[in-house]
Amino acid sequence: MKIIDISLGIEENMIFYPGDPEFTLNSVLDMSKGDDLNLSEVKMGVHTGSHIDSPLHFIKNGESISDLPLTRFYGSCLVIDRTDLSFGTEISRESLDSYNIGENLIILFKTKNSSILNNNFREDFVSLSLEAAKLLTKLKIQALGIDYLSIGSPDTHKYLLSNGIIVYEGLRLSSVDPGMYTFIGFPLKLMGSEGAPTRAVLIKE
Repeated sequence: MKIIDISLGIEENMIFYPGDPEFTLNSVLDMSKGDDLNLSEVKMGVHTGSHIDSPLHFIKNGESISDLPLTRFYGSCLVIDRTDLSFGTEISRESLDSYNIGENLIILFKTKNSSILNNNFREDFVSLSLEAAKLLTKLKIQALGIDYLSIGSPDTHKYLLSNGIIVYEGLRLSSVDPGMYTFIGFPLKLMGSEGAPTRAVLIKE
């Protein structure tokens, strides 16, 4: 069995979505300064690094992270390689016809975005089209993820989340081969929050 970490490291000066709070890690107690122990304080937005969008992120009165059952964050996963797409383009509905996308699958898109996760945010990231989101919803997938800090437009977010499909963003897929895996991506249990960081992994038997 091989466990593949597909999470971004959370650290200062990491990539973040424009307007989101930046990550800071401050020392509260420090043994090198005579304290009995080390203790740190973290400040960040809930959409920092590899994270989950729950329906509440875009849907008024939608489910929060703590409303979702743990079964939503685990399951059979298909990684689809779309590194052929240029920056500034969308994953289209038609391009998904050749894949065997079945009910309850977790779908992750590997794109050229993986190569820019260590850079400043780019507006022309590869994204998912609204029509592709509608197809994936019709196919009754369980969850959807991409290798950048956004899956796509607000309309794409709203369509997915209003249909109960949670969204994983900021996944690190550059070294992941396309194919089938077991996916695990449990969020921090932030009560009532619209999002949460996750330590996402793929398991290959």
